[in-house]
Amino acid sequence: MAKTKYYIELDDFERAVLTRIVCEQKESERTIMRAKILLMSDVTQPEKLSIKKLAEVLGTTDTTIQTVRTEYAKKGLEGAIFRKPRTIYDGISDRGKPYKRRIDDEAVRKIRRIAERKLPDGHKKWSIRMISNAAVEEGIVEHISLDPHLILFCVCVGHRKYKELRFVRGSHLTKLRKGGYGICVPKGKGGRNRVARIIGTEEETAIIVEMCRKAGEELLFPKLPSGLDVHALRALYAGRTYWDYVRHHPETKETYAFRGARTGLVCDRNAMRFTSRQLGHNRILVIATSYLWTLEEAKSLDLRELIAAVRPMHGSGPAETAIME
Repeated sequence: MAKTKYYIELDDFERAVLTRIVCEQKESERTIMRAKILLMSDVTQPEKLSIKKLAEVLGTTDTTIQTVRTEYAKKGLEGAIFRKPRTIYDGISDRGKPYKRRIDDEAVRKIRRIAERKLPDGHKKWSIRMISNAAVEEGIVEHISLDPHLILFCVCVGHRKYKELRFVRGSHLTKLRKGGYGICVPKGKGGRNRVARIIGTEEETAIIVEMCRKAGEELLFPKLPSGLDVHALRALYAGRTYWDYVRHHPETKETYAFRGARTGLVCDRNAMRFTSRQLGHNRILVIATSYLWTLEEAKSLDLRELIAAVRPMHGSGPAETAIME
């Protein structure tokens, strides 16, 4: 008796989910294979392949192809690709990427209303960090769960999210000739190698050094949260780097005068050049327009609460011991 043939007609959401599974390569080989089968079985595919030909192309069996199609027809997307059905994603973002929701619809509506309010003075747009803080203060959510180690590292080192932060390893730590520590960035901005100086107190530096030594050759952050506002943290790093340079070079030889909404603000041009290099840029205009809007916030930045969250995980000894050779 011939088997029933099921024709796969994916909607936009299912297609986006399966494409992400195949591209990210984070699921099991079985799940990725089943995602490929469904994508290549979709009726929207320009080339219609027979079961035998599809099995040959994907390196699997005719039975597997038919099984996946049957399970999709009877159990839906999750039932077809996972052994135990589970919710993968709840929707698709404006950019066409699937996301998984961790709060209810009412909380989502309240958070969206925050972003529709009038901006606080001195800000051009709502950042994820600003909205998150407001949501916590107003009791919409209890807390925003982000790894304190990750936040500390971003503020003290200033890596980019996808090009640098996801590839940093503990072995990238290096001791600088003029004192202090840095993180080597192979093939950073523009494919250039650079060393990003760790800018922070002795205790902050000690924690980052200890993190790197424990990680060794392993990735420091194997998985990054999708909602992490790295640009805002890089801006804080830029501000801290600027003030660190100014403290060590109090005599200003060249100045940079801001225009527009920040008319009247004058900065040290050499400090801006140094900050630009630390971030991997080669033009001070970039950091003037995109990063140095946090100068005053960075000058008075207090990370004691963050340190309190991180320090118990690394012991209670003096900070200096972790950074001594």
